[in-house]
Amino acid sequence: MGIIACVVGTVLAGAYVTWQARRQTALGVGYVVSGRDAQEEEQDKDLPPFLTSIIPLLIVVFVMIALKNVMNATDSILTSLCIAIIACVVLNPKVFFGAKKSHSVLKTFTTGMWSSCTSALLLTGGVMGFAGVVQAAPGFQYFVDFANSLSTTFNPYVSASVAVNVVAGITGTALGGLQIFADTMLPNYINLGINPEAFHRLMTIACCGLDNRVRHCRSQGPYPPPAGPGPH
Repeated sequence: MGIIACVVGTVLAGAYVTWQARRQTALGVGYVVSGRDAQEEEQDKDLPPFLTSIIPLLIVVFVMIALKNVMNATDSILTSLCIAIIACVVLNPKVFFGAKKSHSVLKTFTTGMWSSCTSALLLTGGVMGFAGVVQAAPGFQYFVDFANSLSTTFNPYVSASVAVNVVAGITGTALGGLQIFADTMLPNYINLGINPEAFHRLMTIACCGLDNRVRHCRSQGPYPPPAGPGPH
C-alpha cells in the first residue's frame, strides 16, 4: 500500500510540477539565482560522487531492517544513523579532509545538529503544542464523538480517513492531525478489529490530504533575465 501510494504520488506531483514549470516559463515567470543561492550553487561544484553519497542512505535502510528484531525502533534508527554518518566520513575523505574542503568534520556536524534543533525539533514541538491546544478546546470533543459515531455507520477505514483529514485541516499539519487522532480516536477503531498494519499505513497517507502548510516563493524578476549591465 505504501509503495503504490508513493509511486502514484510521485508521478502525479512530478507531472503537475513539470506542467506548472512550463506554464510559468511561457508566461515569463522564473527564478534568477542570486545572493546566498548563488554562493551555495558555487559550493555545489565540489560535491562528492553520487555513489559515495547514496551509500550512507542505503546503509540507514538496510541496517534498520537488519536490527528490527534485535532492538527497539528508536535504538535501531539511532544505530543505523550513527553507522551511516561514520560511513559518510570514511567514503568521502576529500570532502572533509582534502585541500578543497569547505567545512571541517566538526563544523559539519555542528551545523547539522544546529539545523535539526532550530528547524525540525522546534517546528515539531510547535506543531504538537498547537495540536494540544486544539485538543483541549471544548468544541473538539463534539467532533471526536461525531467521528466515533461514523466508525459504526461507515467502513472504519473510510471514516478514519475522513476523520484524520479533518483533524489535520483543523491543526494545519499532518503530524498534528495524526497525533490527535491516535490519542483520541484510535482506541475506538482498534476495538472494531481493524488490521493494525493496513490501518497505520492508510492513516499515514490520509493525514496529508488537508495538510495546509503553504510555502511562499517570491519571484526574483523576469525570466530569462534581461540583457545588459546591472543586477537582475
